[in-house]
Amino acid sequence: MSKEKKIPTIVAIFILIIVVFVTTYLTKLTAIFTSKASNGCSPISIQITNLTDHSVDLSFLTPEKCSVNLGINNQLVLDSFQLIEPQSQIHYFQVNGLKENSSYQYTIIANGKEIENDQFVISTPAKLDGPIPDSNLAWGKIIQSNQQPASIAILYLNIPSSAPMSSFVTSEGNWNIPLSISYNTQKSSWFVPPENVEEEIAVLSKDGQVTLVTGNTSNNNPVPDIIIGHGFSSDENNNREQDIGNMPVTQQQPDQAIEKELDIINPKDGEFLSTQQPEFFGTAPQGVILKIELHSSDQFDSEIQSDSSGNWRWSSPQSLSPGQHSLTISFLNPKTGLKESITKSFVVLAAQDNPGFTASSSAQPTNIPTLTPTSTFTPTPVLTLSPTSTSTPTQTPSLTPTITIRTAKPSTDSQVPTTGFTLPTTLPLLLSIPAIIIALLLI
Repeated sequence: MSKEKKIPTIVAIFILIIVVFVTTYLTKLTAIFTSKASNGCSPISIQITNLTDHSVDLSFLTPEKCSVNLGINNQLVLDSFQLIEPQSQIHYFQVNGLKENSSYQYTIIANGKEIENDQFVISTPAKLDGPIPDSNLAWGKIIQSNQQPASIAILYLNIPSSAPMSSFVTSEGNWNIPLSISYNTQKSSWFVPPENVEEEIAVLSKDGQVTLVTGNTSNNNPVPDIIIGHGFSSDENNNREQDIGNMPVTQQQPDQAIEKELDIINPKDGEFLSTQQPEFFGTAPQGVILKIELHSSDQFDSEIQSDSSGNWRWSSPQSLSPGQHSLTISFLNPKTGLKESITKSFVVLAAQDNPGFTASSSAQPTNIPTLTPTSTFTPTPVLTLSPTSTSTPTQTPSLTPTITIRTAKPSTDSQVPTTGFTLPTTLPLLLSIPAIIIALLLI
């Protein structure tokens, strides 16, 4: 009688150990990979601003520098800072082409990996009736402590009774927010800025530093330059009494130090304007005569002089027709004797296409969230809108430990965003089951 051959027990046990070791190793490797992929580029404090029946702006931080895009309404929206710096810690997206009274699910695509969540939803409000108010702008410039333009930053503007507003800062350090096409808090009518009322401004710089200042609605055109890490107070009494970082705070102090170059700040090149009576403004050397040429169905020519701060502004004498337009500003440089000029093109939309800049439909005047990270995304340190370390104790009391940026932040309590993939864990586990069964039978 032949004796049945079996693999020795010690060999079977050895096979089991190898299977368990390989499975455990691959599981840990996948966990580490997924953790790095999700934590490093997971969005912190998503801010929804400038929401209208046609458009919305969305911004947030990431713990690390990442290349981020936004997927919404079957379109891929690029980060506004991507052309300046392909990978950044702050991100800003401008979405157009939406429909009124509609909800849109969006996806954040970070370093090529999708981050999804059931709460990533934007709902547009109804279209407002009535004509758009006359042009009214808040604009200014963000500069670094070395007086150079801050090329990557986000400015959040909070005015009482207004819906949340924001603007990304251009490579020249400029920002602007069209107040005339902003909603009130309830989004029941256009927002009309009150006169001589304090407003809160928060500037989020490229490294996540937050600079807080208190401005005034009567001093928005333009807002004095904001110095990252120092700030300013545009309140007249504070300007007389305050020093920030041993630097006298006066509205003209940055202007006196640097001669401004010829530039058109509003409109941006290729911008779609929702008003037929836009206000044009920009910068130029102080006191020069500027020639203005507005190329439209009818051409308009004019001459103005830049002010002592190197700013200029001009409005068309009549409403512009919908369609393509271009604006050319030129002057004769007295130092070089050469003519300098700049041209920017823009599109005026028809009345029914107005995509203004207003704020989140879910924003409420109470229970206002602060700019802090959502706990379910990543255990990174909490970011609050607080005075920077360079702010001095003598600053105006408006620089409080936290500031309420009245923006909608989606709740993430219901679900953690899905990131990474589980195949490297699932596959070894499935393969290990028959190996374990065979090993047990051979014992």
